Amino acid sequence: MVHQDELEAELAYSFSTLAPQFIGNKYLVIGTVEKPIWKKGLEGKLNGLDEMLEHISDFKKVYDLDFRPAGWYRDE
Repeated sequence: MVHQDELEAELAYSFSTLAPQFIGNKYLVIGTVEKPIWKKGLEGKLNGLDEMLEHISDFKKVYDLDFRPAGWYRDE
């Protein structure tokens, strides 16, 4: 799991040298990819997007995680 702010910081850092024109654009996370394939992609050694898609595992469920600090609250 990753928080959206953490993911966007990582994307901005990674794309700042690889492809700065992508920073700030909309994106969609579709799943996870096997680590060796991910590394090949970063090194530019993949044979296109199709090879990456062969190694992606899509998400079965999406969770929204909310946090409410401990303490006393009025009934709403």
